[in-house]
Amino acid sequence: MRTVILTALRSVSNLTPPYNGEVMARVCEICQKGPQIGHSISHAHNVRRKIWLPNLQRVRIIEENGTHRRVRICTRCIRSGRVRKAVS
Repeated sequence: MRTVILTALRSVSNLTPPYNGEVMARVCEICQKGPQIGHSISHAHNVRRKIWLPNLQRVRIIEENGTHRRVRICTRCIRSGRVRKAVS
């Protein structure tokens, strides 16, 4: 019973964001690519949890209306030309 209450309190405290509602996710803002979860398996078949993160970069882009904005996008979106980078 006690562990259930502590777990419930811990989950409620995780819901409140610590940075004024702005939580920086590890997700590309263009293609929505995020972390991939799987197993890392050694030669001896020891299985561990593994998270593969996308290669996100902070880039200044020019939007359609001409304004500049800083976004976190993956390198595949930068290479494929899905965004127009702003001149620094």
